[in-house]
Amino acid sequence: MPIAGNITYDAKRKVWSSPNYPHWSFINQSLGEAFVQQMKKLPADQILEQYVDTDEIRTSNQIYRESVAVAKNLKKLGLKRDEVIVVCGGNNMKVTPLIMSAFLMGAKVNVFETAMKPEYFDSTLRLLEPAAIFYEEVHANTISDSLKRSPLTSVRYQLSLDGSQVPNFDSELLQPVTEDELANFHPAQVDDPQHETALLALTSGSTGPPKVVNITHSLLLHANVSWFYHMNKSSPFTSKSSVFSFAPLRWISQFDLMLVSLLFGVRRVCATKPANGPYGCDIIRKTGITHIFLLPQALEDILNTLEDTDTQSMSSLRVLQVGGEKASKAVYQLAQKHCVNAKTYSCFGMTELAGLIANAGDGNAGKLVPGIQIQILDDDMQPLGPNQHGQVYLKTLVPFKPYLKIDSSAHYFPDGFFLSGDYGYVDEQHNLHLEARYKDLVRAKDVIIIPNNVEYQINDLPEVVVSRLVGYRQSEDSTADVGALFVVLESFAKDLPSGLVRLKIRDVLLARLSPKENANIEKIIFISKIPVTNCGKVDRVELRKQASLL
Repeated sequence: MPIAGNITYDAKRKVWSSPNYPHWSFINQSLGEAFVQQMKKLPADQILEQYVDTDEIRTSNQIYRESVAVAKNLKKLGLKRDEVIVVCGGNNMKVTPLIMSAFLMGAKVNVFETAMKPEYFDSTLRLLEPAAIFYEEVHANTISDSLKRSPLTSVRYQLSLDGSQVPNFDSELLQPVTEDELANFHPAQVDDPQHETALLALTSGSTGPPKVVNITHSLLLHANVSWFYHMNKSSPFTSKSSVFSFAPLRWISQFDLMLVSLLFGVRRVCATKPANGPYGCDIIRKTGITHIFLLPQALEDILNTLEDTDTQSMSSLRVLQVGGEKASKAVYQLAQKHCVNAKTYSCFGMTELAGLIANAGDGNAGKLVPGIQIQILDDDMQPLGPNQHGQVYLKTLVPFKPYLKIDSSAHYFPDGFFLSGDYGYVDEQHNLHLEARYKDLVRAKDVIIIPNNVEYQINDLPEVVVSRLVGYRQSEDSTADVGALFVVLESFAKDLPSGLVRLKIRDVLLARLSPKENANIEKIIFISKIPVTNCGKVDRVELRKQASLL
């Protein structure tokens, strides 16, 4: 088996693997056990959470004591092992002990997405069948309306996290525990952490209702110990390290950051609203964040608020991870200019994996993290070799579980592999290169166009802020895509004749693309802003709709 770095390649099976997994003892336990062990090791006054909008902090002792109290009181309330707790809330001080208490008593957790269409809201709750719903008051009417439209007999408890009316979270679950109860507390026994579900996470739901992902105790622990594994060799966590939680825990990256804080003793800085632009920039500047994960657009918005020569505001950063979708060259150039003490990584992860698959420092997905196997498949599901482009097919040492209560056969396979929905290739050095989401490829009659490759060329034009290419069908009977290129112009370019700018864009396409590729891109559409989904990713579904109407 050829080896490059710590990756092996089985040429017969056409499988790349990251061998010599170093974390078996850590991941072969429950989340509750891992949490208790770490809380007992940490100094009681170590700050683990900082809420920037309220100037509140939470120490390891406070979080542990409240988590145990809530676990014991949930049992008294009648909640049972393996039942589901749904949390409708953002980053607030009560959510962490609530979630950890569920793990301590053997319940399953879901952090719900409240910004859904009513029919998706109702159907997702029905899938989850929660025994208890905990909510912030801002979501009270939405939950009440859903349960009126679609009553759920499984729901026995509804408690407000921040309301004053009794009963609420404080009155029912924060009854204190004694020192003896704390010292003698033991989490619920989880006999098979590799197969028992801990978290019911939601996919992004960008094209319909979200799917519910079964994530086991071991898979969550694997995700968290692997996430910063490569990076910590150059910038390890210390007692002064801090991570930035810029979005609600509904997103797997933010849920993982909560666990990174609790399981590795790192301060987590929490924002209670989207940390974009000046607001996000101010948080990083004032709190001294060292390790950060951001979507490309969020990072670009933050860095674009800085003066061109400002290298001080981001000087605390040591590790900067960009993921969620492929970042443009402009994003990496901004990071290099302003984040002078940080190493920037491009990372590839998935909700279904609960975390990271690969990362690199050069804008590609890079080397696989420990415990991952990968194949590249053609359209007929046959494996491909190095430098051959196809679908990404992956497997972890910890078994996947299928989506909750739906047919998962198109994604999860009997051999333990998962079809990720991504398109890319692996080079001779065993680096994974991601080029697009498989569904976002522009499939013309005689050619496949990778949107990112076109967008990079157009984004280099001085007149262009950003561009996005989508494929759409001109009629229901069409069997091939037509390309539509959406372009956001710089302010000065908006005053130029549109035909002149369009001609300049077309000249780039003619020079850089094949004749068939160029001919397929029929429309160049100027737009004021690229639409995004509620998770901050480019909303290509909306762009396809707009293209078909123009």
